[in-house]
Amino acid sequence: MATRQIHLDFHTSEHIPGVGSRFSRENFQKALKLGHVNSITIFAKCHHSWCYYPSEAGRVHPSLEFDLTGAMMDAAHEIGVRAPVYITVAWSSNDAEEHPEWIMRTRDGSVVMTSGTPDANLGDKRPIVSWKCLCVNSGYE
Repeated sequence: MATRQIHLDFHTSEHIPGVGSRFSRENFQKALKLGHVNSITIFAKCHHSWCYYPSEAGRVHPSLEFDLTGAMMDAAHEIGVRAPVYITVAWSSNDAEEHPEWIMRTRDGSVVMTSGTPDANLGDKRPIVSWKCLCVNSGYE
């Protein structure tokens, strides 16, 4: 069988209700088998700063009521599918807002972003992707 790797990419805003509430181990496994998947990257922490598993270091997504990362990992492993874990590095929106001292800056002090404007207001139109970049040489962990 050919190798098929999936990066299960999800960055879920705190405004999304019921995250993972309809997860079914059986349906997840059925989809992996149907797709002939050998490996699926499972999310643990997204760019919005939310964790999808119980965490002492981070904050669990406010509408998640169980260990979604663990449930997906266990389901994949039960059928022989590898499940590496994804943790965001350098883009973590809540961390950037709460710790501006962690944000990357250019020599002139400008905020480094993937796109967009650092001083945009909540109601301003923004690009589809707009993240403040965090410096791994700061207190950001």
